[in-house]
Amino acid sequence: MMKKTKGISPLIASVLLIAIVIVVGTLTLDWATAIHSNLGSSVKNKTSECTTAAVVIDRVYLDLNGSVGRIVARNSGFDDDSITGASVVTMKGQTSSNLTAFPVAMARGTQTTLTVNISGIITSCTNFSRAYVTTSCGVSAEYGVGESPTCTN
Repeated sequence: MMKKTKGISPLIASVLLIAIVIVVGTLTLDWATAIHSNLGSSVKNKTSECTTAAVVIDRVYLDLNGSVGRIVARNSGFDDDSITGASVVTMKGQTSSNLTAFPVAMARGTQTTLTVNISGIITSCTNFSRAYVTTSCGVSAEYGVGESPTCTN
């Protein structure tokens, strides 16, 4: 003879199953929202800060006796920026070393002079090819295409 066992009714089982699914879903949603908000607050969109950044090189001065080059850069954009590197390049592709400590903060509308060591690489004005600067916004400026530096002996 078989023993009759009683379980819960299918209606109660269905209600319990739906309640468990709702609780687990709510906990998962809360957990995902917390992670998303924490990660989202630390991520910055650099593009929005740099959309109107523009740095230009106004002049390049080469002191051949002092072996020093000066690059006059100006922030002509509407966003603040900082210069992360600068160099003078010869016709043979040799690059100068920096004497300026980088980064150099550039508020909009400001101008700064960057100093580079040209010792042994630029001995005359005809050796000059170009000068360039790079910024934290990814903007770079170049001087030398159709332009000559001001040289002093």
